[in-house]
Amino acid sequence: TLDGEIYAEPLIFNGAVYVATLNNTVYALSQSDGSVLWSNHLGTPQATGWICGNVAPMGILGTPVIDTAANRIYAVAEIAGPTPGSAPVYHLYGIDLATHLQALDTPIAPAGFDWKIQQERGALALANGYVYVPFGGRAGDCFDGSTPYYGWVVGVPTDGVSSSTVFQTPSGAESVWAPGGVVVDDSSHNVFFATGNAIPCAGSSLSDAVVRVSPTLTSPAFFEPNDWQSNWCSPDSDLGSASPLLISPNLMFTAGKHGGGFLLDPTNLGGVNGQLYPAKTPYVQANVCFGNTSAATFGSFAYLAPFIYLQCEGHGLVALHVNTSTPSFSPCNAACASPDWSAGSGITFGPPIVAGGAVWVASSSGLYAYNATTGAQIFHSASFGVNRFVTPAEAGGQVFVPSHTVVYSFTIAPPAAYTAVNPVRLLDTRSSGGAVGAGQSRSLTVAGLTPGAPAGATAVAVNVTVTSTTAASFLTAYPTGQARPLASNLNWTAGKTVANLVVVQVGNGGAVTFYNQFGSAHVVVDLEGYFAPPSGTAGQEVALTPTRITDTRSGSGQPNAGSKLGAGGSIAVQVTGAGGVPANGASSAILNITVTNTTAPSFLTVWPSGSARPNASNLNWVAGQTVPNRVIAQIGAGGKVSVYNQFGAADVIVDVSGYFTDPTAIGKLFTPQVAHRIADTRGHATLGPGGTYTLQVGGVSPVPGTVTAVVINVTVTNTTAPSFLTVYPSTATRPLASDLNWTARLTIPNLVVATLGTTGAIRFYNSAGSTDVVVDLLGYFN
Repeated sequence: TLDGEIYAEPLIFNGAVYVATLNNTVYALSQSDGSVLWSNHLGTPQATGWICGNVAPMGILGTPVIDTAANRIYAVAEIAGPTPGSAPVYHLYGIDLATHLQALDTPIAPAGFDWKIQQERGALALANGYVYVPFGGRAGDCFDGSTPYYGWVVGVPTDGVSSSTVFQTPSGAESVWAPGGVVVDDSSHNVFFATGNAIPCAGSSLSDAVVRVSPTLTSPAFFEPNDWQSNWCSPDSDLGSASPLLISPNLMFTAGKHGGGFLLDPTNLGGVNGQLYPAKTPYVQANVCFGNTSAATFGSFAYLAPFIYLQCEGHGLVALHVNTSTPSFSPCNAACASPDWSAGSGITFGPPIVAGGAVWVASSSGLYAYNATTGAQIFHSASFGVNRFVTPAEAGGQVFVPSHTVVYSFTIAPPAAYTAVNPVRLLDTRSSGGAVGAGQSRSLTVAGLTPGAPAGATAVAVNVTVTSTTAASFLTAYPTGQARPLASNLNWTAGKTVANLVVVQVGNGGAVTFYNQFGSAHVVVDLEGYFAPPSGTAGQEVALTPTRITDTRSGSGQPNAGSKLGAGGSIAVQVTGAGGVPANGASSAILNITVTNTTAPSFLTVWPSGSARPNASNLNWVAGQTVPNRVIAQIGAGGKVSVYNQFGAADVIVDVSGYFTDPTAIGKLFTPQVAHRIADTRGHATLGPGGTYTLQVGGVSPVPGTVTAVVINVTVTNTTAPSFLTVYPSTATRPLASDLNWTARLTIPNLVVATLGTTGAIRFYNSAGSTDVVVDLLGYFN
């Protein structure tokens, strides 16, 4: 936790994240772990005395700037007067990033500047030997007596010797207040900014304008909308609510509170009605925010050809399709139709950034990411508070978001392909480390070691077994270094041995953490495969409607009917060419395997046919139990997997619900999620005999609407009779398959790779008695 509220965008340079607070402190945080590398408190901020405003104390509000050549960060801070009642002064500070000491301290107090009505909110800019500092009025229309605030841009020399250069707007008000601040064209060295409305409008100059000045802030040229007085100035609809966007040396975009957008020639702004688009005659506003003409957009814009991205107040995020040759863009009217797109309807975001092929925006509901081309939502974090106009920052595949007095870091994990492995044991607490006690956790490195997944793995598929359990409890697997989620992967009663397949995102140090709630339990972990960015022989997922491909019970009519497995017995299950799995092009299969008619405590092992049976297990049971478990099995010789039973006898039922391709075929890629609960029927939607429950998943945050399958952990509880549960696409006929099997009063989990229906929903069917269903999301295929 830092010493004050954060409004400024973080800056990232040389492995450090630089953050400034309203308490006038600049922090350098480690990019890798968030620890404080150093901090520099610049002085006491002013806390009172202004005529209007909504931020206190008034420390560092605007985003600083880093001079990478001089290894220096610049920030503007308002410093309280040295004695009670004395006037505070804005200062530009330069801090040396090597020594962490102040290398520059320049007061900003041009003639006629009144601290009580002026505020520094916009981001600083560095060019031409100056740090350009914009000023506008404080929140509200401030007057000091009869004197209004003005828009100012001050060029403070970085040499600490030369005199500052100053631009003051010619008319009252005309704030330069947009959080995006000042824009500099590196090719011409000219400086651009947008102004707010004048007070009064009549007779004013440079109201609601884009202004271009020289490097020394002289020779102003401008653009104003044709209707600047009637539609922008008079209703207080600042064009300067957002900073202009320089697309190229010959093309600029601007928009503001009245909801109109303009393409401009930065070399010839054209004065009143001087835009390149929309047409000058007849002039018709080109809407950017669904036709909203009041407080439409704020902050700053982002660009990735062919789209300009902007936040629309209360209307989410909009992408305007731009033709830079014409030039023109597709207006966002009431429908905001293709080729534009919009996302996050009803949400007020801060300004957007583009990174990793996604548009990132923050709101009080958390951090969101949308596909930069399609607008499909690809990420949504948990909720956290943010200050007004907070903007994310990205570097090195990490996205940083200020949240009041802390900064959150998110790692961009690319969609991943799956590689199945011959199962290998990674942990057995019976021989290493001892049982996991009540409220205790155990972390296990699963990536970057041998045996284990490679260092680049983003998630792993592990079969987890608990045994020697002393109390009814549950186990949660989650990425090491993250908060333990409200979710569970295994559930049991005292004395039970229970197994479940777990797909879990890899955390800090390539590790995952296992948490046990009550009593104690030994934990056994076998690696089945891993997800990593596509390469080599890694497979992509193809979803199928669940289909039965083996049932050893006599008279089942399925392959291997009558081939009950005795002690030490095994069968080979044909996978390719069965249940929708193609004869060629599949590397591994997503199977649900159930044992029933069991006569002794035993375990089942599944492995690719033609290879040696590994020291691993997939299902564990005691006599008389019917137990299911999900298995992602590598396909072996002849397109088969082998299934082995250790003791007694057991019938085996195998259903297939999807497969992963080999390098010759394509499918869907996996995006892991920290486990979180998306459904719980307890108390409102209990499934009776023959009952169903439909769950909308696709298009519900954080799952994009284009997803074809999800990885979920499904738990049944409050069960009243022996039964089974089938999970299937909501728009498909219920298949002959099962995902969970139980006896009365048993609580059991199972991992399900569920294929979505055409509407993005899945359906749960309960055969007998009644049961509640709890669903935790682990990831999705897209």
